[in-house]
Amino acid sequence: MTGPAERNIPLTQIERVRTMGSYVQVVTKSGDKHLIKYLADPAGAARTIERHI
Repeated sequence: MTGPAERNIPLTQIERVRTMGSYVQVVTKSGDKHLIKYLADPAGAARTIERHI
């Protein structure tokens, strides 16, 4: 997964994906937390990420 400021999270390092309002929180195996904000369909985005991990 690629984020702002050239942050890259290998899909194999994603441990958990949660929805929080209009956000999706991605938690890595090392404990880092990343938010994907202001989504129209956060549940759909979470399902897409989970399908690929």
